[in-house]
Amino acid sequence: MPKAIYTEVVIPDIVRNAITLATQLGFPMMPEGRQPGYQGLPSACVPQVGRLLHVLAASKQGGRIGEQGTGAGVGTAWLASWLAGSATLLSVDINVRYAEAVADLFRDDPRVTIQTGDWHTVMHSGEPFDLLFY
Repeated sequence: MPKAIYTEVVIPDIVRNAITLATQLGFPMMPEGRQPGYQGLPSACVPQVGRLLHVLAASKQGGRIGEQGTGAGVGTAWLASWLAGSATLLSVDINVRYAEAVADLFRDDPRVTIQTGDWHTVMHSGEPFDLLFY
């Protein structure tokens, strides 16, 4: 019988904290995806996507990473969990409540900036980005 190639997704502490925040904010975690016709909030970043973000962020040593749509900060946490070298992360959300809550989550990490506003405006002055998650 062939060996399984799946490995367990290790969830960093900052991601666990963001998942807790997402729960507190009522932000859904829908690993099965949204059903047709779903009109609610977008899903928080699921671990399988988070692991990809983790790897992509690690590959951009010293890079400028951007995220359009902070949400509850779960994807932000995956990106931030493996910022390499002097890499920085700017995440923007139009929802003041979410942006402020996530900014508080990252208050002790000078590499991560969370801003409130329309990403078209906020991110324009910071272009180009080495990695942009939308």
